[in-house]
Amino acid sequence: MRFVSVMAVAVAVASCTNEAKYAEEPIDREVMPVRLAVADLEIQPELTPDDTSVVYQRMALFTSTDYDTRYIYAVDADGVLSEENGTSIAYFPADHSPIDIIVVHPYTAVTDLKRPESFCVQADQSTETQYKASDLMWGKAVNREGSLDAQMLEMSHLMAKIVVCLTPGHDVRELRGMSMNNIKRMCRVKMDTGTLEGSETIPGQTSVNALFSKAGKSSVATALIPPQVISTAPFLYVRTNSGTAIYLFDKEQKIEAGGVYTLNITVNRSAVYGIGRITDWSNVENNKEKEGSL
Repeated sequence: MRFVSVMAVAVAVASCTNEAKYAEEPIDREVMPVRLAVADLEIQPELTPDDTSVVYQRMALFTSTDYDTRYIYAVDADGVLSEENGTSIAYFPADHSPIDIIVVHPYTAVTDLKRPESFCVQADQSTETQYKASDLMWGKAVNREGSLDAQMLEMSHLMAKIVVCLTPGHDVRELRGMSMNNIKRMCRVKMDTGTLEGSETIPGQTSVNALFSKAGKSSVATALIPPQVISTAPFLYVRTNSGTAIYLFDKEQKIEAGGVYTLNITVNRSAVYGIGRITDWSNVENNKEKEGSL
């Protein structure tokens, strides 16, 4: 299942108090800013019953009126995106001509739409803040005119999500965390089209510490990494009370942008003293959601 989110692009005037007057007063299209209302941006599954969805704080917005200008939009407590305090505001053209809108998360991932940008997922994704900083999302709305009606903009996740469901097995009492190793953390992205141009390794940095949560006797570890081919080198390092269990694939595995890949592993102490082998992901409903096990 491709993990895709939906963002509503709402058009409003700068002051909420003015909205009530729209039915009575003419709309001044010369001062109609582009504003966004978040419909659903959650990509992190619930790890515990009390878990809350990841909140995305800032995004970069560009319009075809002037692609040289990056507008920074912030999320408020109600999920409404509006221009960041202290930055300029994106307006619809006063002549009613349509524009294209490009939105990128996180806003720091892009400064110039005219050239490919390097994007690197966080080496430590063990907190929600670090995890969401690795969630490169891109969306584009084409030929949109200023309107009071909400406009829908589909956001695509350009990284791949790896989810590992862990269960303590023989002689293992506690699971303490997990990292993904021998991977590429950097990629190049054309932000005007939302397309990737391959992945690169960073010297001395080829691992990611995953977001880790316990739920009863089982745990879930999640990390975001660029699309790439995972080699047969040691891939998962699971920290337990008995030591670190190591797992690898018995053949290379290709992962794609927007894919969700799941493994179910029972962690036994034999993997602490040896190497656990993962056979494959299995296809689910002929889409990009993959699921495998030991």
